[in-house]
Amino acid sequence: MKERATVRTKTSPLGELVEEINGARNGKGYYLIFYVNGSMARTGAAKYVTKDGDRIEWKLVGPGK
Repeated sequence: MKERATVRTKTSPLGELVEEINGARNGKGYYLIFYVNGSMARTGAAKYVTKDGDRIEWKLVGPGK
């Protein structure tokens, strides 16, 4: 992803945390969430192995979403 977008990450106890993608950033109750084929991923992006046809998205999600 870092070849196609401007990405800022932070190392956390759970692994690498994506904090910002192309200016969309975590903060004020909003977080970048990793989705695969329209559903929130069950694993972190660093551990997910893509399959042919997977649609990968990052959504900035706020309270109540």
